Amino acid sequence: MSGAGAAGAAKAGAASASAAGRRAQVGEVGADWFAVYLIPETLRVTSLGAKREGATVNLEIEAQTQAIVDTVEVVVARHLAALGGTLQPAAA
Repeated sequence: MSGAGAAGAAKAGAASASAAGRRAQVGEVGADWFAVYLIPETLRVTSLGAKREGATVNLEIEAQTQAIVDTVEVVVARHLAALGGTLQPAAA
């Protein structure tokens, strides 16, 4: 299952997010999309098994995880700036 416009999950890279009320491992991340890995039991007991690529689902990024990602991004950017570099997004 993939979703577009999830900047928080994309920034987190290989992290977890909640999709339709179930935790899912973010496995692949592109510039404007990400894919999650779901176990068969999750597909069986939720409506996620009926969803197809591009379907709309409610996404939630855990606040603590997002805070850590944001903090690391700021710290790394500061250190790079002190060294004369800049923080660039990862290539898709």
